[in-house]
Amino acid sequence: MRSHEYQLRTRDWAAVFAPTLLVALLILVAVRALHTTHHLPAPPPALDPETTLFHHQARAARQRDPATIVLVGDSTALMGVDARQLSDELPGQPSALNLSLIVGLDLPTYGGILHTFATTHPGQVHCAVLLVGPQKAALGGHSTDEIEAWREIDAAAAAGRDARAGGADWLGRAWLRDNLLAHLLNTPLRLNGAENFGFASELDRHLTEHRGSLVDFGTFALPRQRQRLPFTLAPGLEPESREFRALVPPGVRLCVGLTPGARSAGAPGDRERRDAVLRAWGEWLRAERLLTNLPATVPDAEFGASGHLNSRGRAHLTHELARELAPFGPSVGAASPPTP
Repeated sequence: MRSHEYQLRTRDWAAVFAPTLLVALLILVAVRALHTTHHLPAPPPALDPETTLFHHQARAARQRDPATIVLVGDSTALMGVDARQLSDELPGQPSALNLSLIVGLDLPTYGGILHTFATTHPGQVHCAVLLVGPQKAALGGHSTDEIEAWREIDAAAAAGRDARAGGADWLGRAWLRDNLLAHLLNTPLRLNGAENFGFASELDRHLTEHRGSLVDFGTFALPRQRQRLPFTLAPGLEPESREFRALVPPGVRLCVGLTPGARSAGAPGDRERRDAVLRAWGEWLRAERLLTNLPATVPDAEFGASGHLNSRGRAHLTHELARELAPFGPSVGAASPPTP
């Protein structure tokens, strides 16, 4: 026995679902229109710390910025120098920006991001500071995969698009997801460093607030086997150094230094060996100034868990760097004789 029976015609089904479908269609049309007219917000940073860093630095190299001092190098420069503190401690407080990346990239990549910023801001940059760790100078080398990942993100930033964009999306679902919903739904970071910042947006915000500088956390742990600091220079670094120099725009004075190692890895004569490395490297780079007054080593307590300087060590190295650059004067780029 049937108590009820409903006879629904096509018109009835249309009356039920048509309003919802119409609203969804209007939203997608609106998203497509906003994308076409470049009014959509940019997608948020990626979900792992390294890619988030790449997105931020590629974007920062192209944004309007007053920096006259640009720092480039590996992760020891990224976490070893606080660009805001450097600006505060220099005469006249010139603006500084840290565009350092990671150790797996080569010197021409570091030179490329410097060149991008300098050409985006013609005549503005007076001083470039190249800093890498002793291991980078001694071993050279780079990761092809990491260079390719950087190039993809950098090219996307240059074209004003998101490197993660795929093929044709006629409905605009990817734009709705990546450019709008992703800003409302905060996504946790993954991989190394995720525990320190939690979310990609927090890491990106820290980079912005600290002018491209990061910081290490935790406590430095002594390795089981004591390793001396490798104050040598990899022969393969010479062609990379010449490529880097070719990317430094005319009128930009280049300062070159090595970031310090842990005191427990030090040995007598480290400063002399470090300075010899800098003199040879400075010739390849045709550097205007060698940062020989930076410390070769600092106490272990100034290092964090990953072997980068912690906030205390970063403040120390930044202070010493400010003392090294101070003779350039308020413009940090005024004429001064090159260091022999």
